[in-house]
Amino acid sequence: MWPRSFTLINYEIVLGNEVIRSAYLITIARTVLGTIVGMLVTLIAAYGLSYRGLPFRKGILAYVLITMLFSGGLVPFYIQLFNLGLTNTFLVYIIPTAFSAWNMFVMLKFLQGIPEALIESAELDGAGPVRILFQIIIPLSKPMLAALGLFTAVGHWNDWFAGAFYVTDQSLIPVQTFLQQLLNASDLSAVMGSNNNQEALARGSQQNITLMSIKMAVVMVSAIPILCVYPFLQKYFVKGVLIGSVKG
Repeated sequence: MWPRSFTLINYEIVLGNEVIRSAYLITIARTVLGTIVGMLVTLIAAYGLSYRGLPFRKGILAYVLITMLFSGGLVPFYIQLFNLGLTNTFLVYIIPTAFSAWNMFVMLKFLQGIPEALIESAELDGAGPVRILFQIIIPLSKPMLAALGLFTAVGHWNDWFAGAFYVTDQSLIPVQTFLQQLLNASDLSAVMGSNNNQEALARGSQQNITLMSIKMAVVMVSAIPILCVYPFLQKYFVKGVLIGSVKG
């Protein structure tokens, strides 16, 4: 419970690693871009399917529902990514997660709760579908978008699987994949890639710098940024979760 001695040398070693700095940039870019693209694509799909007069609407909803119940498996999915040229690229983090069937149904239920008279009045004033989406639907959907956006961002930030199985280039791995590799490491060589780290190791005592202390420093460094997002979305979070909890 009480540290042997206070030191920040472990964080200095972790942040001095070139791989983890690159992994941080990949994780931040993936989280921001993946959340924006995912929410936009899913919202557009839910917005289109919210129109009851849409041709083949029931068939499309049934098709989307089937994808939630059945999966082709990991090997066919990997073959599909390989044939599309997405493996070992940054887009493998964005495109496969651009649409979420679960989020789409939650959004659809929320959009169906918006009074149709509001949409009809906008159409009578000459507003098209795109203008209705960006000037009416999105402003009214802030609680729902904040809650689902937070879930999506946390999913992107915490995902290590894609970086471990679909990417072989160390410069493209996210920070969680680096953490997974570090947790399986048996010595400190995984974080001793630069001269600065070697100097820090020389200045630090063997008692303060251990493999476990380095692992815990990486855990803290990888967890704190996403935790800082919660306070900014807290006012929307509870209301958004309650909205999405009723799907009857």
